[in-house]
Amino acid sequence: MNTSENQIISVVFPLLLDEVYSYKVPSEWNEIELGCRVAVPLRNKTEVGFVIEISSSPGGYSGRLKQVISLIDNRSPFSNKMLKFLRWMSEYYLSPLGLVMKAALPAGMGVKKSKRVILIDKDAMKGKRFSEVMELIYKKLLRKESYSFAHLKNFIGSEGFDPAMEALLKAGAIKVEISYSGYEALSPDRSGKGDFQMEEILLTRAQAKVYSPIHESLSGSKPEGFLLHGVTGSGKTEIYLRGARETLSNGGDVLILVPEIALTPQIAERFGQYFGDNVSVLHSAQTESARRKSWERIKRGESNVVVGTRSSIFAPLENLKLLIVDEEQEPSYKQTEPDPRYSARDAAVMRAKIEGATLLLGSATPSLESMYNAKKGRYKYIRLSERYGKAATPTLHLINSEAEKIKGGFSKAIISSLLKTKIAERLSSGEQIVLLQNRRGYSPLIRCKECGHAEECPDCNVTFTYHAATNAMNCHYCGKRTAVPYKCPECGNRDLLFQGIGTQRVEKELSKLFPKVRVQRMDMDTTSSKNS
Repeated sequence: MNTSENQIISVVFPLLLDEVYSYKVPSEWNEIELGCRVAVPLRNKTEVGFVIEISSSPGGYSGRLKQVISLIDNRSPFSNKMLKFLRWMSEYYLSPLGLVMKAALPAGMGVKKSKRVILIDKDAMKGKRFSEVMELIYKKLLRKESYSFAHLKNFIGSEGFDPAMEALLKAGAIKVEISYSGYEALSPDRSGKGDFQMEEILLTRAQAKVYSPIHESLSGSKPEGFLLHGVTGSGKTEIYLRGARETLSNGGDVLILVPEIALTPQIAERFGQYFGDNVSVLHSAQTESARRKSWERIKRGESNVVVGTRSSIFAPLENLKLLIVDEEQEPSYKQTEPDPRYSARDAAVMRAKIEGATLLLGSATPSLESMYNAKKGRYKYIRLSERYGKAATPTLHLINSEAEKIKGGFSKAIISSLLKTKIAERLSSGEQIVLLQNRRGYSPLIRCKECGHAEECPDCNVTFTYHAATNAMNCHYCGKRTAVPYKCPECGNRDLLFQGIGTQRVEKELSKLFPKVRVQRMDMDTTSSKNS
């Protein structure tokens, strides 16, 4: 949108502020777009905000408006549809719009701020007293009239630098110019889209039946939402791949959300086998540089398939036509810290609606709310009840732990007699076993047998977990470590109970039951270090 004299912009900030602020646009500016970042004065400071409205009137404000200091982005990093989606997120999740807009940009696309010191009056200090540091700065600037602030401070040294700069500024000898840079328009490159050869994805009869309504949605003018309820191993990924293939063939983009960072490589690899370099990955564990490069590839249209975790809901796909949420029931789709707090699964529903995209929620165990929405007709319910190929459904055993304890069948209340038998059978056949336990450490709780007091982290208000390997109590939230008490700090009782089961305890018990077998524990404690 072209600007002219007397133009007013409304700005929001990536801060815990709900207010919208108005500023005058410099008359020499030629163009500014909604979503661009600007540097503006706010409460005696310079802050970076987002432009959300451009007008010729400040609304009901009658006071004197401050002027924008600098335009940071030469083009808006957000499409009109993305801006509409971000506004919805702000309103629906009661989060300041500025924070939502900041979350939609990769961390590597921050604002670059540079300061330069410029000599503006060589004679301003004539007849005046110099401090030693002032003289060094002044003589340096006489050789070359402009230096970066960082270079000058590094050359002169920190001691006395700031007071000397203040004195030179006050005398009118120098000035400090601050400049900002951010997003630069990327040349779109969608020329090869749809031209590459894509391998045919064959479906079984059951899969083809399930895919039929999805095909109608992708090829029709009214995209719909689907809840794909498929048992484990039924081939939901083949449905995703077939939908992606059809979408790309029609010139659309595809977004696949997965609940965990650990799942992105295998899903991306699977899609990459069919769609090659068209696939990009986005998640918070990437370096800032890698995340920005992925974002820019997507923005340019070089990647038309994006695989990522919840933050990928903001992927800048320009022509999104298929949005897949795999394992939609997972709680990890919910962002709890920091703001904005949102559910990527629920946000996906709205983004698909805004973009005019087909929505596909997939799960072997759908959430109650999704099942309810399907029952109410908000989604079309499709069911895959057969496992893919000749894969057999595993036999499940439900163990009554209380009954086992009474019979004495549990080994330290950890390994049931049936599990012990099954492990022995597999070992005798030369096979391997994987046991899953959802808590690390030895015991998640140390409790006093007398008064029931449990040791908690003073900073996080959660119970410490006992780690036998280090004989210490750890907080799994902040990492705080402390010694194990020899008596209860509340009542002085020395009889402490180590309650609950962690991976270290399971490892110890397995080593006792099967002393000749190598037991390997794999959790954050054993895999987080280099070369682990």
